[in-house]
Amino acid sequence: MEYTAYLSRLSSNGTAPALDGTDTLPVPSGKTYEPLLAIAFLYGAILLSYTSKSFTSFRQNHKALVATHAISNLVELAQFYTLPFRYPDAESLVPVSSVLLCLLQCQTNFALVRRLKRGNPGIVRTTYQGAGILRIAIIIPAYLLQSRTLYHDAIVMIHAFVYARFIIYLFTVKQTFPNDEISEVESLNTEKDKLVIRKLNEVRGSNKSLVTVTQTYTAGVYGAALIVVGHQEDENMRKYGMMVFLITMGVLLRLEQWVGDIMDGYLQGRDLKTLKQRLAWVLYQIGLCRISTLVQMDKSLSRRGEGIKKE
Repeated sequence: MEYTAYLSRLSSNGTAPALDGTDTLPVPSGKTYEPLLAIAFLYGAILLSYTSKSFTSFRQNHKALVATHAISNLVELAQFYTLPFRYPDAESLVPVSSVLLCLLQCQTNFALVRRLKRGNPGIVRTTYQGAGILRIAIIIPAYLLQSRTLYHDAIVMIHAFVYARFIIYLFTVKQTFPNDEISEVESLNTEKDKLVIRKLNEVRGSNKSLVTVTQTYTAGVYGAALIVVGHQEDENMRKYGMMVFLITMGVLLRLEQWVGDIMDGYLQGRDLKTLKQRLAWVLYQIGLCRISTLVQMDKSLSRRGEGIKKE
């Protein structure tokens, strides 16, 4: 890597070599904390809003999990923007602690969205899960290869948290959607169309937009994921990152349907005997299951007080 080459030349010659066109690693003149301060302000403002308005009612049974998830994110960001690879005396471009923090953040992410019903669960849950899997798939090679670009690509995906809230804010500003912007819908005059319009008016309430809360949350989460995937710096990630993310989501959606079908059979009294069925059980446990079936399974197992059926 260019950073290793730079250090070897520095130790052998005693002076820092001049950077030419082939050296792509900038040597910072000193520590800069401006990015960290900006991120602390943005994340702090959003988290403060969550704490003051909805934290007491949001995931009431998972406060410790939410706190762990948020803290692991913030520590990982702080580590990236203060110590690794930014300074010539750094011992490692990607410390092992960043890998562990990423794994912790993704594990809590999966746990939090396991029964998430906000937005369109089929899209929202899968987006969170797909992004978590992609982060792990990036951070591990980043550590093994000590790649600063892959490290950046894994970290930048955390910023989807801010992008999602910004998109949601834009979609919930009432003045953004005046009545005259939906004339193409109101011009429809069949009885069926009128019924649809009445239902939409009931859903939107005081918000003059046709964008419901469900649609807003779904657009925010999914849109934010696409934005951060588009911010990748590694050459391969720039070329294939978006495609990999979309394929990952497609695979997860198919898995959820497959696992849901098998768990439906279990609810009807079928035993889980084959290897595929037991694999489906494991996927259900971590949340890769159709949400409607997952909730039914949880309730059924809670009532029965038992685990997987034995032969």
